[in-house]
Amino acid sequence: MLVLTSGRIVAGGGLGWDGRGYARIMAEGLDQGSEMTRTRPLLPLLTRIPHAFGLDVIPSFQVMNAVYAFTLYLFCSLILDAYGAGTPLRALVIGNLALSIATSRMFAFYPVQIDLGVLALVTAGFYFVVTDRHALAGAVALVAMASREFGLVVVLCGLHRAFRQGRPPSPRAGAGFGEAGLWRGAAWYLPALAVGAFVRWWTYSEGILSSSDALANLKFWLQPAFVTAFAYPLLEVGGDAIGNEELRIFRPPVVALGEFNFFLTKRFTVSGMRVLLVRCAVGDMAINDNEGGAVSSLLRGCERTGEHL
Repeated sequence: MLVLTSGRIVAGGGLGWDGRGYARIMAEGLDQGSEMTRTRPLLPLLTRIPHAFGLDVIPSFQVMNAVYAFTLYLFCSLILDAYGAGTPLRALVIGNLALSIATSRMFAFYPVQIDLGVLALVTAGFYFVVTDRHALAGAVALVAMASREFGLVVVLCGLHRAFRQGRPPSPRAGAGFGEAGLWRGAAWYLPALAVGAFVRWWTYSEGILSSSDALANLKFWLQPAFVTAFAYPLLEVGGDAIGNEELRIFRPPVVALGEFNFFLTKRFTVSGMRVLLVRCAVGDMAINDNEGGAVSSLLRGCERTGEHL
């Protein structure tokens, strides 16, 4: 349904921009991709499977995206189930994922991409991490690191859980809890780091980032424009960190901040001042709903101003 209703990108003959590099890797070989797409080799090469059955380039990626979407939704459901969520809640979450831009609609519009596959791998890795199956999580992390650079989050998640809990690869290992179990659990993720470094060294002309380059990159933090680019997401994420429901720091975050977490995200939908003045923004989207709407009226405007107070 999304393929039929979301349209199709026209750039590059339907391949898009990065998609041209992924398509060349799939059809012609790894050395035919761009500088960046060559560092993400696994999933374009995996797309050769439907292509070998006679499908053209774009349909081949569409088939793989359907597989990735199913995998993503399956493991999201399994994660929710592991935390005790019921069937109605799991169905609601999967429905939202299937209709969201970032997890579905984008790839119906722009199919020659690999990001949905990496999202599926990362989600599968998270599931195996939270269920303490570190061997499987390490294997998925290895595949994710060969697919795209942000597969590293599976490694970080697994290492964090292993070090925080000090658990062995499987809870059934019994007496392995403690420091020895901690290192056994963490060791499953080391091959993924090695694969990530190897892929970078093998496919990227600059090779692995040198220590001198890494230190030089730190100078970007001295540039106001670079620092400012991080201000927006920090305000978005940091708002909920100030008020913590469990620790009772200022009690719930929305109450503590007076809806400030909506000040940036909803500033175009409703004016930012309305967010600050009231517990929730006064509706201003309907026509003739006694709140002004599209009808210009001085008296209605004054009435809405009073509602803020």
